[in-house]
Amino acid sequence: MSAAAALLTAEDLDQFPNDGKRREIIGGELYVSPAPAEDHQNLSMILSHFLYETINVSGAGKAYASPVDVWFSETDRVQPDLLAIRADNLGIYEGGQTVHGAPDIVVEILSPSPENYDRIEKRQLYEKHGVSEYWIVDPKRRTLTILRLTDVGYVEIESENGLLRSTAITAFTIDPAALFTKVD
Repeated sequence: MSAAAALLTAEDLDQFPNDGKRREIIGGELYVSPAPAEDHQNLSMILSHFLYETINVSGAGKAYASPVDVWFSETDRVQPDLLAIRADNLGIYEGGQTVHGAPDIVVEILSPSPENYDRIEKRQLYEKHGVSEYWIVDPKRRTLTILRLTDVGYVEIESENGLLRSTAITAFTIDPAALFTKVD
């Protein structure tokens, strides 16, 4: 974006056609992604089911799948692949189509589009706005990385016996190896 170009706002974003492409703005800059590939969709379904069973059924909160707009500011609005909100924080998604504020967990499944978008741009956005956990799923490398927000920024959660333990909503675990065997 050139220095002379105006920053896009959430209102500008609403003016684009509904053509199946995901449009997001970070720092007023437009990012456009095509519809996700099959492996992306499969992982999204598996993780949606896992998060629903773990969070919604237990009453710990609610999990949602894209498209859900997350509005951090007038120039920062994105649609994560999945997100979860603790029961005591559900007020950020009441009575509308948009989450206003930081979900407790955000999940992004990497697409063939520039990887830096999820690994750098979105990571910085989520960290800046206080998302407690940022999960990055890489279908190509078959990895799940969970980043936990601390006083010094995001820190990667280390696996324990091959399992990753979330701390954002409830102490639940996920087996990344099992996640990817379900995609095959």
